[in-house]
Amino acid sequence: MRREIDDYGSVNMILMMIVLNWIIWSFTSFIEVLPNIVGAQKAFDTDEPKLVTAVLLMVAFIKLGCVAGFSYIQYCMMKVQPLGEWFMPVFLMVMFIPMIITGIYSMFVKK
Repeated sequence: MRREIDDYGSVNMILMMIVLNWIIWSFTSFIEVLPNIVGAQKAFDTDEPKLVTAVLLMVAFIKLGCVAGFSYIQYCMMKVQPLGEWFMPVFLMVMFIPMIITGIYSMFVKK
């Protein structure tokens, strides 16, 4: 018995997506606290605290987008419905817009 939920894949695919979601969440959470772990106090003592804060905020938004995207994928897998044509462009916008805004912001931060 393969434990099939439908013709598209097995139950193990849903479990794999949940595990992948937790791995992404853990990794991005680690990146958010990394400056405190490695002692990035030098960056906060100089003129760069705004940039460090902007990068950490970007990571938080990307983490939120990843969790929302993977949660929606899991929901669609359980409901056995397609994602829709809108999902990929919206997901890519949610991932890249924070990066673009942070890149533009970093060009205008005083050094």
